[in-house]
Amino acid sequence: MEIIKLTEEDFNYIKKILDIWKEQFDSIMALPFEEQRKNLIEITENYLKEKWPEVKYKILDYKGNLDIPKDNIAFYIGKDKPELYIYITQSGPLLFDSYRYDAYDKGPFERPKWD
Repeated sequence: MEIIKLTEEDFNYIKKILDIWKEQFDSIMALPFEEQRKNLIEITENYLKEKWPEVKYKILDYKGNLDIPKDNIAFYIGKDKPELYIYITQSGPLLFDSYRYDAYDKGPFERPKWD
């Protein structure tokens, strides 16, 4: 399996989403979980689309379809780019990329179909 890393330019662009989340943190985290997730997806998708118009996202399902909150979202930003993941915690969202985090083969999630 080929490992795809973010370029420094891509990394610097993506990390700015953390500042956007921080600006809206109190208002987002005051919402019920489903609304938090919806808002974080919308903010992140809109920001990423400025650079990668083909952005897609999927709310990840746990293997075995566990009945727990779906608190992980994958973003596909392009064929030659790693996936990005948001993990929603009670203290706020965390951001990972597929180079650093294997969500599917070793991780707990079903692999989404990006077609």
